[in-house]
Amino acid sequence: FPSYACGASGTILTTAGSVFGSAIIVRRKVTITNLVSNVTVAGATLTAGQCWGLLYNAAGTLLGPSADQETPWETAGLSTMALAAAATGYLTLTPGLYWGAVVATGTTLPTFSRSSMSGASVALVAAQYNAQFSASLARCAVLATSITTTPADIVPASNTKATGIPYWFGLV
Repeated sequence: FPSYACGASGTILTTAGSVFGSAIIVRRKVTITNLVSNVTVAGATLTAGQCWGLLYNAAGTLLGPSADQETPWETAGLSTMALAAAATGYLTLTPGLYWGAVVATGTTLPTFSRSSMSGASVALVAAQYNAQFSASLARCAVLATSITTTPADIVPASNTKATGIPYWFGLV
């Protein structure tokens, strides 16, 4: 189940400690264990304990943070992030909107695959993804800022869609 964004280009995370999320629409009940993304350019000197992959539901509940990704994101390539789930070791998702997200801090933040349109700026791509959607239904947005400890739930009505980047995420 990928997000709407197809991984055609890469964009560096623009602000340390900001949670960048993209919508993933789940159309049927599914069991997952991992969030997947693609690091196109490795980060450098990332801060231990401050880099995570995250999965939120439409209400803003954090369903699964990954373990710290400081070391994996210092290498380019497909990043499969096991999500910490209940004692079951997996998450069962019902149809609806979810956000795959990443947050990192460090000297040089990683670059992740994102949607691209020929000649279009990141801001224009985000504006088109979010056209006529409220903040709480944004297809890409900054979900939270100033995160340096394990992220918590978010308030979807406070999503900042103007600075969102349509990063690519998948669920497996």
